[in-house]
Amino acid sequence: MEASEVVKKGLIHVMEGRRVLRHLTSEQNLIVGGHMVPNSAELKKRLDHVYTLMPRLADLRNRTSGFMSGGEQQLLLIGRAMMASPKIIAIDEPSLGLAPMM
Repeated sequence: MEASEVVKKGLIHVMEGRRVLRHLTSEQNLIVGGHMVPNSAELKKRLDHVYTLMPRLADLRNRTSGFMSGGEQQLLLIGRAMMASPKIIAIDEPSLGLAPMM
């Protein structure tokens, strides 16, 4: 099955290794995660949802992701996955680099 079809069916895989798009900002990375969203109003709604759940990402929206800490990059990857509104997110090493409080 094509990767896009897997995403459309509601399964997202977050791979180990903090694979952020290093040259893009945090918000641009999130938008890439929502690339299949049908319209800008829905995209904004999903961004707001991610920022509500992860306020640190809202603070970092204009930061180039390659300059973020490891934990911030891990949050970004989880947020990027959430932008597709999946049924299931499979995360390899979900707490890698995150503070114990997270």
